[in-house]
Amino acid sequence: MKNKKNNFNFTADDIKPIHKDFSDFYADHLKNKPSEIKHYKEQLVRDFNKTKDAQVFLEGLKTIAIAEGKIKELAKNAKVERTSVLRTLSKNHSPSFENAMSFASDLGICLAIAKIT
Repeated sequence: MKNKKNNFNFTADDIKPIHKDFSDFYADHLKNKPSEIKHYKEQLVRDFNKTKDAQVFLEGLKTIAIAEGKIKELAKNAKVERTSVLRTLSKNHSPSFENAMSFASDLGICLAIAKIT
């Protein structure tokens, strides 16, 4: 069934998403707000320590990298293309441990390995 025009004179096919996902939207919100980025980094680490959810952590790194304008820098340091960084930090990707640690470090997040007692 073809979309019918509504009172606003557009169809569902006319609507384009403004942002691909929430992390892109939130990164735009965080731009030029260093204190909010700092708080976000701290919360990201706390959440990761609690949940151990690597996908959420990587998505958070992507949000920080976009907000701080560091995607290009991460790509240069990892010797990969900019699109590879974005893809690596997206949902359902498993970057190498080395890349994840490097990206986190370049974004000012220190990941430490400790014995669980």
